[in-house]
Amino acid sequence: MGKDEQDQNLFRHMLEFEESLHIFYFIAAFLAFIGFCYWLSSPQVIYGGSLRVHQFESMSAEEYVALMKRATVIAVPDEVKGWPAHSDIPYLLSIADSPNYAGSAVSEHTNTWFQTLPYQSTEGITAVILLKAIKEGAFHPYMTDKYPPDKDEILAWARAEAEKMESERAVNPR
Repeated sequence: MGKDEQDQNLFRHMLEFEESLHIFYFIAAFLAFIGFCYWLSSPQVIYGGSLRVHQFESMSAEEYVALMKRATVIAVPDEVKGWPAHSDIPYLLSIADSPNYAGSAVSEHTNTWFQTLPYQSTEGITAVILLKAIKEGAFHPYMTDKYPPDKDEILAWARAEAEKMESERAVNPR
C-alpha cells in the first residue's frame, strides 16, 4: 500500500468518524431536549428553601396548597401553632377528595438526602392533614402518600365546624 493510498484511507476514516460524531451529537442533543421537557412537565423540587413560622402566619391554606402543587418537598418548622385558620375549613373540605398532585412537607431538621425521595401526595391528603392541624391547633410536617388513619373522623369534625360557621354567618351577616 502506497503513501497516497494510506493518506486516502486515513482521510476516509476521519470523515466517517466525523459523520459518526455528528450523529452522536444530534442524538445527545435530542435526548437532552426530551429530558428538559420532562423536567419542565414534572413538579420542581424546592431544595434549600423552607417556610418559616412568619410565612405561615400570612399564608392561607389555599396559598399553601397552590405552593405544594408546584413542589416535591418543602422544609417546614416542626410545629406551627394556630395555623391554618379556622376560616380555611370550607376550602379544605372542597378539595378533601382531590387526587391532584401536591408535594410533601418535611421537618427543617430532616437530612437532605431524605428529601430527594420521590414522595408524592395529593391535594386531598394535604387538605385532610391541614384540617387535622386546625382541629389539633398546630401544623406539623408530613411526608406521605396516604390519608391519615383518622380521615373520616377529621372530615366529620370539619363538616360540623363548617355547618356551625354557616349558621353563624346566617345569624350575623356582615
